[in-house]
Amino acid sequence: MGATSSRTPSLRGVVRFVEGPTDAELAWLYGNCEFTVHPALYEGWGLPVSESLDFDKVCLTSNGSSLEEAGEGLTELLDPFDREQWNIRIQHSWDDPNLRTARELDIKRRHARITSNHTAQVLLDLARSLTDPRAVAQDR
Repeated sequence: MGATSSRTPSLRGVVRFVEGPTDAELAWLYGNCEFTVHPALYEGWGLPVSESLDFDKVCLTSNGSSLEEAGEGLTELLDPFDREQWNIRIQHSWDDPNLRTARELDIKRRHARITSNHTAQVLLDLARSLTDPRAVAQDR
């Protein structure tokens, strides 16, 4: 346990803090969790939310910065300062496995997964369009 757990002794034995996990550890954590909670005040790219959805996990997240867009309408958005609502929604997510299963199926069906191969192809197509005189002429 790291410094974070020392600031929250009441969570010892209840919440496991994993600082700096490897890719394999991160995949295991997402793959084996019940749902994810991301109460961030700011998140530039929304990566934890996208990762959660990539593993078809229900995600409770803050309603700020890029998180709403990253959630694709598939996450539960909460005010990061509303502790009572977070408590209620976390408890509800924990207590209702049928709801989690239904939401996981919805995520599996609707989430737009973007793979590294897809990203590479988009970048390659962009680079080709920049170096192909015909592509430049078509844009004029």
